[in-house]
Amino acid sequence: MARLVLSSAGTWGDFLPFIALGKLLQARGHEVRLAGNPAILGAAVGAGLRTIPCGKPYGKVEAQAEAAFFEEWDPHSRAALRQLWDKMDIEGNYHDLLFACRDADLLIGSWLQQAAPLVHERLGLPWVTVVLQAAPIEETQPGPDWQDFLDEFRGQLGLPAVAQGLDWSRDLMLLASSRHFSESHFTSFPQARTTGFWFDDGIAAGWQPDPTLAGFLESGPAPLLLNFGSILVPRVSEVLNMHIQASRLVNRRLLIQRGWADLRPDALDVSIDSDSCLFIGDAPHSWLFPRVAAVIHHGGIGTLAQALRCGCPVLVEPYAYDQFFNARRVVALRVGTAVYPHRLTADRLAQSLEERVLTPKTREQASRLAAQLREEDGLATACELIEQQL
Repeated sequence: MARLVLSSAGTWGDFLPFIALGKLLQARGHEVRLAGNPAILGAAVGAGLRTIPCGKPYGKVEAQAEAAFFEEWDPHSRAALRQLWDKMDIEGNYHDLLFACRDADLLIGSWLQQAAPLVHERLGLPWVTVVLQAAPIEETQPGPDWQDFLDEFRGQLGLPAVAQGLDWSRDLMLLASSRHFSESHFTSFPQARTTGFWFDDGIAAGWQPDPTLAGFLESGPAPLLLNFGSILVPRVSEVLNMHIQASRLVNRRLLIQRGWADLRPDALDVSIDSDSCLFIGDAPHSWLFPRVAAVIHHGGIGTLAQALRCGCPVLVEPYAYDQFFNARRVVALRVGTAVYPHRLTADRLAQSLEERVLTPKTREQASRLAAQLREEDGLATACELIEQQL
């Protein structure tokens, strides 16, 4: 049995795969600690994992106070990036993660957890890097401004600049993505291994919907689902009104998950009836997605992977990060379409749904891809590679 520390940074989509990995590694006999965002750790405790808070909490309230960071159609200024660096609390994450790893055998850190390579260097601790994005690794590396901030902090710790110090090419890197979604090229990272997407099927085990949701799903054809997860969308009222109008134009009912954007009925300018539109809270995606006609979402890889595994067509409205790459892949794979969210109208949205999402050909292609994804066991593959590293 080995002592393993798992650590990520970010929001829900950045932590749920680590919780799933931790559960399986623990079931295989290892001692597991999950270190990360205190606002997310409750879910890990509920999954039976030992947790160690890292840095300041970053949850719904904190995200809503800085929605601009979830928008990348316009580049962020250096001042805005510095503010984001401060919000991520790299220093707090570093000291907390250093404590969590004091007697560990291996550190398994997210590509987004900037403190992980620092702890690896300080302790000489073996480590594994996890990349949850499907986008090419080279595209996810930080820009020069971000690199300056990192080198500044490394200097405060007495570590050399990244260009002189850390060697990413020596240690195992796991790409928690599927070759059926995108082929990765490991030009700069020959040690990277693609495992397949990481799915936690245990989340939905025994879960039951409330009577309102169950009745809505049973009372008619499969509805559309609007889900922005932990992404903050601008102009909530406008976005809600547009999607409700578009669903009417295509003669479909609409489920709306509130998410961190806090999508609520009181933001509407149009009237709705409970037979055609329902606002809901959290529900396991693996349970919900097979019961809807299509998922309209931001294109985060966790939500997208689960939709594709369920054979559910998607319409992607990307705002930031790897969502742009994921949107391009959806179009290339013909499992849905993508639209520019800032110039979208109800008519254009309805047309995209009718012509490229709610069609038999798209559903057939989504079903074909789902069959390929269900043949993979990304978590088991990841565990085997980690144990080989040990």
